Amino acid sequence: MPRERYLTYYRDFAKYYGLELIESSAFYGSQLEGSELLNPVMDELAQCYSLNEVGACIFADWVEDFDPEYSALGPYVVDRYKLSSNLFNIVDQGLLSVITALKLAKVSLEGKNALILSFDQTTVTQFIGVPELRPDGSGAAALYLSASPQSAYFEIVEAEILDSQKAFLLDDLKKKLNLQDLSLIEVNGIGLMPFYKKLQDFKENADPGHYVLFVPDVETESCGYVLVYKRKKDENI
Repeated sequence: MPRERYLTYYRDFAKYYGLELIESSAFYGSQLEGSELLNPVMDELAQCYSLNEVGACIFADWVEDFDPEYSALGPYVVDRYKLSSNLFNIVDQGLLSVITALKLAKVSLEGKNALILSFDQTTVTQFIGVPELRPDGSGAAALYLSASPQSAYFEIVEAEILDSQKAFLLDDLKKKLNLQDLSLIEVNGIGLMPFYKKLQDFKENADPGHYVLFVPDVETESCGYVLVYKRKKDENI
């Protein structure tokens, strides 16, 4: 159940912008805070990796947090898990926020590891006459990027955002990268979790080779893609 302070904030927000709040929308969906979703993910990561080796912690957001206990989720995670990393927050990038985070991580590594965090939750405050999308489901995910790729499951070669979905042509990308074999993985669905699920499926089930994950933005004509390479077991990157 949303607390009164949460409802008061959106009442004031609606009043300021001349909108009419659909107050019942605050009672739909999962009603989960970002911290509730991310804590189990971070707890598992802390058991698998040395988090003090993370040089950049990047939050890739799309949907708003629900009635958060903490005013800013990023500093909360950094404090709770004693991270000494630089903190970044990607906002206003729609479903392409993870692509932007990957581009940022590529220039931020500088010999250190990077961590990208995202969550989806389905309680999205709505206003009359304002179209509002909500994620397909609730969840959280993390992508740990190692600066030492020898033990990596796969390599992220590049990540790009295009202004138009029509600008993405697989054959043109093959020519640009001089790749004969390049398999397409389309990411469908609303929210950020579909991207992470596709990446997880690629990690666990794909044959060695180059793949491109194509992400269309559902709110604009833009799109993004991530080129990944899965090596053979006996191959060094």
